[in-house]
Amino acid sequence: MLAVVLMTPLHAETVSGLYTARGVVSDQSVEARREVLPMLLAEVVGRLVGEPDRLELQRRWPSLMAELQAAERYVGQFRYQTQETAEGQSELLLRVQFDESGLARLIQRLQLPQWGADRPEVLVVLAWQDGNRRDVLDSSPTAQLPADLATEVKQVAQRAGLPVALPLMDLQDQRDLPEQEVRAGFVDRLARVANRYGAQAVLLGRLRLANDAVATEFGQRGADVSWSLHQTNQATRYAEASRDVRGGLEAGVWMAARAMAERYALGAGEQVQTEGALASAAHVYVLGIENLSDLKKVQQHLFERTVVSDAALLEAKPWGSEKLTLFSVSLRGSVAKLEQALAVGRLLRPTSRPVDEIDSATTTVPLEDAGAGGRSRGRYNRAVTELAPPPATNELWYRLH
Repeated sequence: MLAVVLMTPLHAETVSGLYTARGVVSDQSVEARREVLPMLLAEVVGRLVGEPDRLELQRRWPSLMAELQAAERYVGQFRYQTQETAEGQSELLLRVQFDESGLARLIQRLQLPQWGADRPEVLVVLAWQDGNRRDVLDSSPTAQLPADLATEVKQVAQRAGLPVALPLMDLQDQRDLPEQEVRAGFVDRLARVANRYGAQAVLLGRLRLANDAVATEFGQRGADVSWSLHQTNQATRYAEASRDVRGGLEAGVWMAARAMAERYALGAGEQVQTEGALASAAHVYVLGIENLSDLKKVQQHLFERTVVSDAALLEAKPWGSEKLTLFSVSLRGSVAKLEQALAVGRLLRPTSRPVDEIDSATTTVPLEDAGAGGRSRGRYNRAVTELAPPPATNELWYRLH
């Protein structure tokens, strides 16, 4: 467990490519395409629900089986491309873009969890060993082996829909993450590293490569890998694998993807609670929005959260020596999910209601055209009211970083 206050952010990701998958096909025939489509659709649905393992995906949601076999109905567009294999041969790839709205309806109809595109990066700290060579994998490796390993990490994470980052391994990281301590699984300094990178989760791994002269592709080299996942205010999780490099990396990355989805994905019941008595809402108060650029950043941040179904600017006014901006936010899920989602990116820092509160009836300061795009653009073009809003059942207070 990481018991730290995270101040410096990793770059949180609005993940792209969630609806795209590629697979090898024998030719460009309809039959060859239909053969690979169920596997590609399973990969995409796995990203959207937070279960990258296709077998586990079908075990958890058996109703998906029939939909996977009818994968063609969810295809938006496709094209073919070629790539060179490790043996120097050319192979044909099918690249499919699945229909986003169609899959959204599928997820809702089958009552699957929905993990949106706003996802926190996970810091991967991996100590590797190849014979007498050993080190901690860094973000810009120059030697061939660690470069190949970094590529595999990123590709496995991309297929799982999990944004990851590797440490810089500069002088500070070398002090905090010595290879011997990472390999031994010591986590005494992990909180300091998490604090430096602003990571809500650190995936700590130990990988030992086998002396495998048979494998022609790096990802197929034999390896023993063990992992531990450390999250803020969460129990530590563990995984291990004794197989090839790719399978060993998948064991850890998939564990992290499942854990992040459990925290950030909307459950089936939450997705439909957008209207009526079951709907939830919150008033989000933000201190420190000083100009139109700040306002647009905050609006964009709100609209990118999957849990937010709508947001409206209610007022902006002086608040002591600062400026206070109030948003009314309608939710697809709980207020707790909103708090978790707003932590992604660290644009907004949670704060308490200031004690030097001024009279709530103070005349508000109308903002100029505050349109920031998104689902409710027109709602921002009205002048804010001079009347203080009614008390919110759920109040969240933030300060702009």
